[in-house]
Amino acid sequence: MYVDRSSNVALLKTIDISSAPGREIWGDVGGQALPEVTIAAFKQVDELSQTELGTHLFRLGEDNAMHGVFSELPWILELTADLGKFGTHFDHTII
Repeated sequence: MYVDRSSNVALLKTIDISSAPGREIWGDVGGQALPEVTIAAFKQVDELSQTELGTHLFRLGEDNAMHGVFSELPWILELTADLGKFGTHFDHTII
């Protein structure tokens, strides 16, 4: 994610108090590979961000979205896809 944990929690709490009962929000959280920059393509983008902006591009990554920033809210959480596991996700086969 492009903002740190506390900023993510603040954003989600703002959405929570602004939402009508029964509403849903869909979110996607990249894993630790993003802020740790272990993926070559992301490493290049992160290096460019550091050069241009003086800061890392990815500031938060959570390998378990069910226990991360979304768990800070009193919502019913449902994991609909785990791209780290084999299977069909969003109509695409991940192997």
